[in-house]
Amino acid sequence: MSAIIIKGRSDLRRNVIIFLVDCLRADVIEKCARKNLISGLVSFFRNRIEIKNIFSVASTTSPALASLLTGCYPYNHHVRTLYGYSLNPSLVTLPEILKSYGYQTEAYITGPLFQPNGLSKGFDIFEYRQRDSYVFSEWGDRLIEIFERKSNDPRFILIHFWELHFPKQILPEYDSPFTLRNSYQKALLSLDSFFEQRLSKIDFKDSVLILTGDHGEKISQMEWIWSFYKKLFFKLFNINKKPERIEYWATFKKHIVNPLKHKAGDNSLKIGHGFSLKDDLIRIPLWIANIGKANQIIPKKLYSQVDILPTILDMLDIPLRTELDGISAFSSLQHKSIYLEECISVKPDLKLVLKGVRTEDLKYVCMPFSETQQEELYDLRNDPSEKNNLFHDKKSQMKIAEMRKLLAEFCIESPQDYLNGFSEEDGPDRELIAQRLKQLGYF
Repeated sequence: MSAIIIKGRSDLRRNVIIFLVDCLRADVIEKCARKNLISGLVSFFRNRIEIKNIFSVASTTSPALASLLTGCYPYNHHVRTLYGYSLNPSLVTLPEILKSYGYQTEAYITGPLFQPNGLSKGFDIFEYRQRDSYVFSEWGDRLIEIFERKSNDPRFILIHFWELHFPKQILPEYDSPFTLRNSYQKALLSLDSFFEQRLSKIDFKDSVLILTGDHGEKISQMEWIWSFYKKLFFKLFNINKKPERIEYWATFKKHIVNPLKHKAGDNSLKIGHGFSLKDDLIRIPLWIANIGKANQIIPKKLYSQVDILPTILDMLDIPLRTELDGISAFSSLQHKSIYLEECISVKPDLKLVLKGVRTEDLKYVCMPFSETQQEELYDLRNDPSEKNNLFHDKKSQMKIAEMRKLLAEFCIESPQDYLNGFSEEDGPDRELIAQRLKQLGYF
């Protein structure tokens, strides 16, 4: 156990609140914090411990949240994709553990997180809201009411924010086409204003505040240029009526913008995750505030999303369970490597499964169930953008063999093992999931 124990009042433990922001990239929030662009978030999470080198297990929400709530990798918790898998019932979840210590457990979620996949296990309240319920709508008022609700017991609250996910929510005051910011940065600044203007007025002194993401997001580096073209086009040609805007812009986009995008190699994906294990899709922030510490950064060790649960239990001085894959960020232990996994499909498609292992310096990714068994190796120290695949480099063959061995130490699975826990039985639950995923643009 570490020395960082945050028992609050003498008779009660402190509230624990996780602010889980969908698609929250660590590098973007760090850059915005350095440039003083997100004063609301920085002030709200003041006197924080910042764990920098932490990575999601996947670039998809459901497996990522399952790892956060269980402290286990996907091959143990069994939630591998958005659709059809259910949480391993033998695992004890974070809300179940905290509930046994007298906590009221609450989750307010959205997006692809549905109760039938078992992620509600241990929550007294597991409330799903529609995807268009953003903090700038009535949901923001409801969120304030949730935080201000009085309770005789300590509370564990998980809030899932959807403002950075497509379609990104940008307030008018941040939507100028004449800035060099892309829509992701504009959405982050918009969300920051909610923390500054609304949440900062609530007293959280009896609460541990945790900010993290489920995964990152691919960002179009030239998106602001295309947005500028669009608004300049409407202004130059004085097109104000909506039908005309759509018709003329479609023609201009087809003959001018799209060829420029293609030449620039810019795809401008709508949903920029779930198809890769690159660092921009899996590196997430972890800020922990209100634990009696001044601002500090945990030494740059290697951490995984599975470490969040043991870190929380360690802070609360609750014994860690032996079946965890994660370690506390406050302990002297450290990972030699971490496991990564993704399926480039809403439902499991074996030929599209990615498995990987990451060390501080190297990343190895393969497609173990495909006929080609495509493999990739990246030197992260010299190639942080992961552009140069070293798989065919003769000098790297020994490193590839070492990384294959590290991956095998995590798990060796057959295709049938990977499908363990998947069910596509007909029924109202499956129909509901399919309907919601279609609304979110995944099907």
